[in-house]
Amino acid sequence: MDNIMNAFKEFWTGSGNFEGKMSKEEFWQQIWPNAVPGLILYILSMTLGRDHHFIMIVFSIYYLVFLIPLFSAMSRRLNDAGCSRWNMIWFFVSCIGWIILAYKLSKPSVMPQFSSGAAGPAVYPVQTSDKPSDAAPAPVQQAAQVNSEPAAEQTENVQDAYLEKYNVGTRHDTLSKASAYWMIERPGMTVKPQFTMYRLASADDAEAALLEMPFIHKAEDSGNLICDRLMTYGYYDTGDGSDLPYEALIAGTDFTLDEYKKAEQSFEDHGGKLKNHLEPSASVKAPAADGDASKVVYSTTEKGNDGVSVYEVYKAPDKACAIAFLKKRPVTQKMYYIVVDTPEGSFGRDINGLYQE
Repeated sequence: MDNIMNAFKEFWTGSGNFEGKMSKEEFWQQIWPNAVPGLILYILSMTLGRDHHFIMIVFSIYYLVFLIPLFSAMSRRLNDAGCSRWNMIWFFVSCIGWIILAYKLSKPSVMPQFSSGAAGPAVYPVQTSDKPSDAAPAPVQQAAQVNSEPAAEQTENVQDAYLEKYNVGTRHDTLSKASAYWMIERPGMTVKPQFTMYRLASADDAEAALLEMPFIHKAEDSGNLICDRLMTYGYYDTGDGSDLPYEALIAGTDFTLDEYKKAEQSFEDHGGKLKNHLEPSASVKAPAADGDASKVVYSTTEKGNDGVSVYEVYKAPDKACAIAFLKKRPVTQKMYYIVVDTPEGSFGRDINGLYQE
């Protein structure tokens, strides 16, 4: 409920901001809690008829006021998707126009072309500070820094405790994060990760079940669950008032059949009830041991044309080396992105953790 209220508040406080950017996840998380009251008022006004002038007046006022933050949010979303803000005109063309606009608003974030004009490698965001520096680090200086120090020396070389900064997975700890995943992120994935999802009676049951998996741990500094694999995981309160109000999830493209069976058994041992699952094939293998982070080669560091985002880009011979490198490079600030391009795809790290495009 707190997350819904925060999304509701952020929607209205963003009124008048037409120049920034907003990810598709943030956009839809903020839209639906604010659209529902308007939809209810609209249905009431149509159902009760013109004799109930008060309802119609309230709906009209809400609708007119709603347009200001709505167009502000749409402007920022279109900026982030690389679409012209003139697409907002489709809002005034019913049916077909709304479908076209919804498609534009659901497009993924577009990574900016580098200001140098060079066509950089495929880049994915990593964030590092609320107030980015006025200029991105000069590529020559950054290259000298990276090449003069082994990657292992740039951060802690030995993990002597489970800490928040070592989280590699994507944690679902709120209903809004889970909703964004199932409604926006997953439908756009070419390869759908196998998963298992259970309903449980309490947060303690959900946490205990997840902690039985060898790749999930509890961070000593934050108390949050962390994952040392590139997976989506976690639990959250659905707020539906049922006897099993908590949902717990483990998902990943390298989630093996043996791990899947162990997870389902663990959930059931803690009183869970299966909600949905996608069983892995027996051919799915767990990821190999971390590769050699020293094989990751610096490519460039540039500011995007938006003047805010900073991209630190590297190249690696394979996924294992990329993951090993990114594990040692935690990101703590917003609008900063570390990306490693490999023949197997591009892997990145931002303030939320490590991910694959």
